[in-house]
Amino acid sequence: MKSRFLLFFVVAGLMCSCDRDNSIPIEEEKAAIDGVEFIPDESSVEISGEQLIITFKSGAKEVKIITNNIVEGEYSMVSQPVKPPTTFEANIEYTNGTDIYKGLSGTLTLTRDDTSYSGGYKAVLKSETDGTEIEISGGSFEAIESTIEGGLITDETAIKEALLSYYPAFNKFIQFEFLFDAVYSNQSSIPNDSWSAIYNHTHKASNPKVQRLWNEGWDVIYKMNVIILSATEYVSNEASKKEIIAEAKVVRAYTSFKLLEWFNDLPIVEGLEDDLLPARSASEEVLQWIIDDIKNAQPDIPEAWPDSAVSRITKIFTQAALSRIYLYGGDYIDTQVVNQEIVNSGAYSLSPSTTDFTKDNVEIFWGFVKENDEEFDAFFTKGDYVPVMRYTETVLSVAEVAYATGTTAQALDYMNMLKQRRGEADLSSVDVYIIREQYEIELELEGDSFLLMKRHDIAQDVLQIPNFMDYLPIPENVIDNNPDVSQNPGY
Repeated sequence: MKSRFLLFFVVAGLMCSCDRDNSIPIEEEKAAIDGVEFIPDESSVEISGEQLIITFKSGAKEVKIITNNIVEGEYSMVSQPVKPPTTFEANIEYTNGTDIYKGLSGTLTLTRDDTSYSGGYKAVLKSETDGTEIEISGGSFEAIESTIEGGLITDETAIKEALLSYYPAFNKFIQFEFLFDAVYSNQSSIPNDSWSAIYNHTHKASNPKVQRLWNEGWDVIYKMNVIILSATEYVSNEASKKEIIAEAKVVRAYTSFKLLEWFNDLPIVEGLEDDLLPARSASEEVLQWIIDDIKNAQPDIPEAWPDSAVSRITKIFTQAALSRIYLYGGDYIDTQVVNQEIVNSGAYSLSPSTTDFTKDNVEIFWGFVKENDEEFDAFFTKGDYVPVMRYTETVLSVAEVAYATGTTAQALDYMNMLKQRRGEADLSSVDVYIIREQYEIELELEGDSFLLMKRHDIAQDVLQIPNFMDYLPIPENVIDNNPDVSQNPGY
């Protein structure tokens, strides 16, 4: 694995489902994890430079093996990310959806037949959270085909399928960010003791939750880079190419924005994985890059997609995302323009329910059915559908911008829309404190509580934290392994 990545990074590669239509029987891919049978329903092989990455997935569980070579032989499992030395070394990782385990020891046997790979593996792994050790035994796989060249996907159908298969990683990142935000802003109690440092703001650059937030975000960014570059190179139909690239750019841009909220200045990376991250770009430059990507993508994002098992972002999502991003940057004029476009469309309205969301809710611009995660399931109490962007935020944004620009009557009208929806008495006046309190009520548990505190410059007073904690530390191993990446002040 490249040195800049944390363990949870999911290397971009095509997830080839091993079902009955595949030439490989699913029974040939199996393992036992602490004595419990693990039979993957997805597997993939990617060749990236001098590395081979083999991934097995079943629901939230994932086993990943990274070798430093692509030849036959017996590899020793090592605990550090592999580089390309002459010895046969491999690194193994496992996640069950809530915890991350890294291999301490073990072996991988690998055989190759042209572009297909077979082998067996076993390993002892250690939890990054509490140090618990688990054992993987009897791991085997047979004739998994590699369809990746130089990190790119070479077939248009496969590119489209890969883009859809990457949405769960995007969704899981959003879920984790929702939970992280609620704990960091003290809007929610801690799920367990592993969250104490986040709740109490005693976290360091080595904190596993901070590492996971960074890692899962970069996972999504690199997945989208694979899609963008693959489509650019291998999709011949211009309309199809534009649509694929636009969708991937919007997902990448939104993910980058969430990381920008938490870590401030970021490296801007549009290519595939490399040994080192470039230096962090100033937040203003990153924000403009994000805005440009979304605006350039908008003409090629459809209003709706044909029926799909995957909930995909649409044009209304791009508008709502721009509204939020403009407001973050203090750009009231552009925020107002986008908000008016959303309101004038007449396509969405406030839902009578504020606590139980479903896919067909009249105000949700985009969301998804909960991904399997025990911590998130226990934390998120607003239904089985996760609302990422919805009309309530537009109403609040209209009110905030109207008040900030002196249009107090409009701000009052929109605030009373929310009061009436809740069966509460109309307000006779409005101010910034009332608007902020309504944000807290309406969008509780939806990932932006700390952002709201920062925008209104109250985080230090409310949470009793120093101002440098407006941002998280860049994870320790990212700093250690990337000399051009600097640490945030105070950490």
